[in-house]
Amino acid sequence: MEALKAQMQRDFEAQLLAQQQAWAAQQQAQQQAWAAERERMQQDLGQTQEASQQNQMQLALAFQFMQTLGSQMGLSPPQFTQTNIPARAATPTPPQSAASNDGPTEMSPSPIPQNVWSPPHWVTYMQQFQHPPPPPPS
Repeated sequence: MEALKAQMQRDFEAQLLAQQQAWAAQQQAQQQAWAAERERMQQDLGQTQEASQQNQMQLALAFQFMQTLGSQMGLSPPQFTQTNIPARAATPTPPQSAASNDGPTEMSPSPIPQNVWSPPHWVTYMQQFQHPPPPPPS
């Protein structure tokens, strides 16, 4: 009887040790997966930040080109001050009443921007900021 009890104790301890080793291996594998995911996310963030910097440089060059072009045309455009545009926050979901389970409500289309002008209007707009020409010599 004592031998059977000792054998059962050894079997229990062996099973417990095997479960602990399996759990430790599983935990280590999960930690390695998390480390790999973190590294991938860091790389994605770095690439996104680099692309953002390149876009800002291109935007600054475009503004400089527009100002130079306007100056060559004899226009005096307002000076632009480049500012960093904050990232957009997620659009909140509109609240719905519990009585309405019919799905999303009909949304109105986005309004057409009013400040998009064809080139003649743009030139007219810029000319209003232009200094008047000097008077002709007498």
